[in-house]
Amino acid sequence: MIDDNNKISKIKKDYMAGKTYKQIAQKHDVTYNEVLYLVKKKNWKRKSNLSKVKKGNQNAKGNKGGPGAEKGNTRALKTGEYETIYDDLLTDEEKAIMKQTELYDKKYQIMSEIKMLSIRERRMMQRIKNVKEGKDLTIVRMSKSTSKNISYKSNGSTTTTEAESTTNIIQRLEESLTRVQEAKRRYIDSYHKIETDDRKLELDLIRLEMEAAKDDSSNNEDMKDDSFIQALNDSTEGAWNDYTEE
Repeated sequence: MIDDNNKISKIKKDYMAGKTYKQIAQKHDVTYNEVLYLVKKKNWKRKSNLSKVKKGNQNAKGNKGGPGAEKGNTRALKTGEYETIYDDLLTDEEKAIMKQTELYDKKYQIMSEIKMLSIRERRMMQRIKNVKEGKDLTIVRMSKSTSKNISYKSNGSTTTTEAESTTNIIQRLEESLTRVQEAKRRYIDSYHKIETDDRKLELDLIRLEMEAAKDDSSNNEDMKDDSFIQALNDSTEGAWNDYTEE
């Protein structure tokens, strides 16, 4: 049993932050069973990481950008599809979206991609809106030429301007937006699959622990305290409820 209040406090903090029983056990040098029993004994409850993604994925946002890119790099800025996201370039609204609980391992990496794609999605939608409202310039090329035959210009020069139809610009932006949204959807599907696999693994581990605990109980005639087995039963029910709700 874990009796150190300081250790219990740290374990609770990690549990509420979303770490798995196995990660907590390894970090604090305790057994998986002890963590499981402590969670049930203290009746700690934490929100499902999956529910957070479902609620926040529309406006989740980016990271500081991958390594190797120069600061301020905004590649393919015309559509924003490959725009690199940097923290110092984020708006206040975008920074507010960043304030979410961090995940770990593959889930953390996938969530980072979802955030980044969500920021790109938002910015591209804003650019489409600006074009439709006439806030974006549609000039694609300007050239200046000089000719002695041109008399209506005092300096003998003229400027040629080529403009692109806003319809073409919007179409190109929307095509890029569709690709970004599809990539985001795939990452979200991957995240949900990992969550489901984690729930299944947790159920399997709890069942194994229950079988082991029952075997130990049957082999010990003097064992009267079945609170640990009851905790395992409660854990199985709770984990199954989490799995079926998803």
